[in-house]
Amino acid sequence: MKIIIAKNLGFCSGVKRALRLAHQEIDGGQICSIGPLIHNRHAVAELEAKGIRVVDRVGAAEGKVLIRSHGVEPEIIESLEARNLEVVDLTCPNVAKVQHYGSILSEEGYKVVVVGEAEHPEVKGILGFIRGKGEVFRPDMEVGPRIGIIAQTTIDLDQLISAVNYILLRASEVKIYNTICAETLRRRFEAITIAQKVKTMLVVGGKNSANTSRLAELCSRYVRTFHIEDGDEIVSEMLEDSGPVGVVSGTSTPEWVIDQVIKTLKRKEALGR
Repeated sequence: MKIIIAKNLGFCSGVKRALRLAHQEIDGGQICSIGPLIHNRHAVAELEAKGIRVVDRVGAAEGKVLIRSHGVEPEIIESLEARNLEVVDLTCPNVAKVQHYGSILSEEGYKVVVVGEAEHPEVKGILGFIRGKGEVFRPDMEVGPRIGIIAQTTIDLDQLISAVNYILLRASEVKIYNTICAETLRRRFEAITIAQKVKTMLVVGGKNSANTSRLAELCSRYVRTFHIEDGDEIVSEMLEDSGPVGVVSGTSTPEWVIDQVIKTLKRKEALGR
């Protein structure tokens, strides 16, 4: 079995930064994060084993509070600080940039349109920074005369282009910030290249990870694709085709999980699958 492994694997720079800073905050005292720090259950389990627990609401937070890499609404940070809790902001710098651009557009008088998933924590955080003067793009939305456009960092480029085209036909003034993460785009371009060379593609990452899910959807346009969280999910039916197998990962997937996937593939090949 030929295995083609992507060069862009494992954590992106924003996730690496968040995890590095999170580990620096571990001091034996109470520490938690509002929501999972990143969208990968294996990585979150490792953090919990080291004392960083996940809470789903401000009222449950105690001690030192970490702001996840996706960011949160400013009201959440204000509520935590009002309780005199120590807040450590681990928001990805790329996400923080989107939040900043959203604030600028709002201050300049634009109605801000965010291209992304309405229920994704990153988008909720971005909308919070716009302070009620923004909304998530919909293909049937009404468009005002002055529109500012920003995007969730992990959406597809064609999603942004489609939204921009829709708005350009309806608004008289449009200001656009392309805020899609460059690392995410590189992974997708590489994944497309690999997908056209293999018979089966394995996309490794959390099922709750937006960028991993999009990567799997993109690969499925070209080849039979399976979104798996780790090597334990690999079954013989996935490898029934004798052709090469591609391996790519989302930006929040630990390297040891990817190594496990590759070892599992090689072991199944040695055992005749």
